[in-house]
Amino acid sequence: MKFSISYKDKPIDVETEDCLLFRLQYPNGSSKKMTFEFSSDCDFQWSFVTGPSQASEEAQEIGRQIEPRILSFIE
Repeated sequence: MKFSISYKDKPIDVETEDCLLFRLQYPNGSSKKMTFEFSSDCDFQWSFVTGPSQASEEAQEIGRQIEPRILSFIE
């Protein structure tokens, strides 16, 4: 599955094969990988797979935009 989202008014291309690991491609050519786990109250908790800010606010904001895509894909 491929789709685009926006973070801080910049487009990010998102790609996933399994809805568990997400590859983010930024406009400057850099990329990051993200994943999630469920908290005790079944909320998505997003984090980057590598990097100094693995569970950052950026990850949570981007993840909140990915969540509806996952849910619509599952339905």
